Amino acid sequence: MEIEEIEFEELKEKLDAGKLQLIDVMPAEYFKKQHIAGAKNIPLIELRERLGEIKKDKEKEIVLYCKDYGCGSSKTGAKILSQLGFENVKKYSGGLKDWAEKGGAVKSS
Repeated sequence: MEIEEIEFEELKEKLDAGKLQLIDVMPAEYFKKQHIAGAKNIPLIELRERLGEIKKDKEKEIVLYCKDYGCGSSKTGAKILSQLGFENVKKYSGGLKDWAEKGGAVKSS
């Protein structure tokens, strides 16, 4: 199963328009240091037990991201959600690093 990729420009446009739910799958300590503005933190190891937090907006596109291109957690998380019946799931492989380098808004908690 191949997970569809989303690029910076499309992600920014959809996030600004409120048309997706963005999930940061990194551990909470990384999320607190820095994350994409508008993202929700659901660490990969907690994904299955916190599905209820995602299902509320099941009709919205779901995008998962992690640190950078070298991090496979967004792909793994997207595969898990797809296998559990979520149909509109994508990964942002460039992750936080790519987002910040391209001038996307970031926050710290």
